[in-house]
Amino acid sequence: MRVLTTEKKTGFGFSMRLDATEARHMAEWSAGLRSERPRIEPAIGHPWETNWVAGRNPDWNLEPAFAQIRWLPEEATMISYKRPDGKSVNGYLAGKSGPGIVVIQEWWGLNDQIRGVADKLAAAGYRALVPDLYRGKSTVEAKEAEHLMTGLNFGDAAGQDIRGAVQHLKSTGSNKVGVTGFCMGGALTILSAVNVPEADATVVWYGFPPLEYVDASKIKAPMLGHFATRDVPFPIAKVDELEKKLRAANVNFEFHRYDAKHAFANETANEKKLEMLEYDPKAAELAWKRTMDFFAKHLK
Repeated sequence: MRVLTTEKKTGFGFSMRLDATEARHMAEWSAGLRSERPRIEPAIGHPWETNWVAGRNPDWNLEPAFAQIRWLPEEATMISYKRPDGKSVNGYLAGKSGPGIVVIQEWWGLNDQIRGVADKLAAAGYRALVPDLYRGKSTVEAKEAEHLMTGLNFGDAAGQDIRGAVQHLKSTGSNKVGVTGFCMGGALTILSAVNVPEADATVVWYGFPPLEYVDASKIKAPMLGHFATRDVPFPIAKVDELEKKLRAANVNFEFHRYDAKHAFANETANEKKLEMLEYDPKAAELAWKRTMDFFAKHLK
């Protein structure tokens, strides 16, 4: 991982356990943003790891692939923007110019994984904004995530936080703005398609709200959807019902089904050790390509 300070100081970090938080803390320390050197427990004996545990700075060149890394965009920061009702909301913004995409978190909160999605979109030429729907809270525990999600006002999140994010991107340089979200964020993406008229396109990832809240007659922007046939939290049969509702309202939509479990595009899903979740790299790659093609068609 790389971080860049406002003074243009660069810091690098790594983790042998796919722990993005650990890597971020290390990079922040090496850039001078943290006073205490992070401690890690040795895992596989890699030279970087051995040097760090011994108190020495790693020789990054000991890993040949390091030189081949295409670093993600440097223009990423936390911002504050206004909702339509005038209240302020924080969000993670990645990317300097181009069309905008509002990225909506899973039920875990605004964590490093969803920031990574925004960074990936920024690397593809978009300005990606992730609203902080939980107001600074995030978790790795399913029970706490459920508690946070239950406490979220979905109507307010879609009609205010997400709409405000779309309006912010449009007022600061993005001519067109899309919305995409995962799991809980997928449900909110559909609600945004209904309640955010400024959105130019939406991409839904394995999530939907109660269908009685979907007024399909208000959906004017094209929609792409990715759903898992073995999804327990969001059963595929309900997707069939959603399709019928959208088709009856002549919505421009395209849904794809994948032989996968819930959260198949989340590379950290298996770490949660929940039976209902499973990362599927092949399905994730195909869905991402379809997403990039869709956004390029409707936003660029």
